[in-house]
Amino acid sequence: MSIMVKLYVNHEPVTLRMGEYYNGNLAISLDCCEGPYATITVNLDGTLCPEYAYVYTNNCPWAEEFIEKYHLGESTGLSRRSGYCEYPLYKFDIKKLEALER
Repeated sequence: MSIMVKLYVNHEPVTLRMGEYYNGNLAISLDCCEGPYATITVNLDGTLCPEYAYVYTNNCPWAEEFIEKYHLGESTGLSRRSGYCEYPLYKFDIKKLEALER
């Protein structure tokens, strides 16, 4: 059974795509009708468990709100600094992400 949910960012309809970074870490991106919209995860050094990813709050300040609005994952309360930015670590619901991926 698939989940029929329309996803929106700033009133823009988006579709979700899952992938992997070169080291196997979870990559989540969003597309709109014109093409790529945003990548909401960021790949930092090290390998994470498959359902974990750092959220790219530097370029997508709305990403945490988006994740929580659609119940895609939950914050672990941990974060990691890279440069001047602090990236929160989330545990994602892989089954829900797979159901929403089109």
